[in-house]
Amino acid sequence: MQNNKTTYLNWYDLCVLTLIFFGEAIYTSTQQYFITTEMQGNFEENLTFSNEQNYWALLTQLALLLVAMGYLKWRNFDFSRWVIRPSWRAFFSGIGLFILLSLAMDLYFEILYGVYNLVYSEPFLAVLKEVNFSTVLYAILNGFYEEIFFLGICLAVKPEYLKWAVIYSLIIRVSFHTYQGMESALGLGIWLGLIIYLLYSRSKQKNLFPFWVAHSIADTLGLSLLAYF
Repeated sequence: MQNNKTTYLNWYDLCVLTLIFFGEAIYTSTQQYFITTEMQGNFEENLTFSNEQNYWALLTQLALLLVAMGYLKWRNFDFSRWVIRPSWRAFFSGIGLFILLSLAMDLYFEILYGVYNLVYSEPFLAVLKEVNFSTVLYAILNGFYEEIFFLGICLAVKPEYLKWAVIYSLIIRVSFHTYQGMESALGLGIWLGLIIYLLYSRSKQKNLFPFWVAHSIADTLGLSLLAYF
């Protein structure tokens, strides 16, 4: 009996996997957005996480990732379509991608607020000193977690449905970043989401590793360069 691999995912696969990956995150982010807005609070306060919160998020995300992989295994998904090739070249490409995305985010906020980088500037060494082991550990997992969904899963649809899958992925990117404020959520979800998709779709090797590296660095240090100098 021939065991045919599932090359393309269907719309219900994306819905199921979205619930697994981001169902709780979308709910809590939306709830936090409305609470912060109602209380006229500062969204910057939502960006600070304790070691306990980082480790809990790490374990939760790892469990959800295993569930998602189990679902894909049950669907007999062809995992070979994912290209993840670590190398020094790919690693430094990830650093370059992080720099590009950081400058893109700086440009986004500069257009919105003009003096954003001057108001929220903080020396790079001071930011680096605040980074702890739990943050780095969670960032490494989260970088893989999110990009394997957006680039590895959402784009694993038939070519005729690709544009709809991209639009869907951008909406999901926004939906679980709203706890940072709507401006940040739209910048991360739509603006950077489009840049990431365009760069990935035009890359020859379709290697996910540089995007994983860039995302992990961004989760560790934040998405800005001009604010540090």
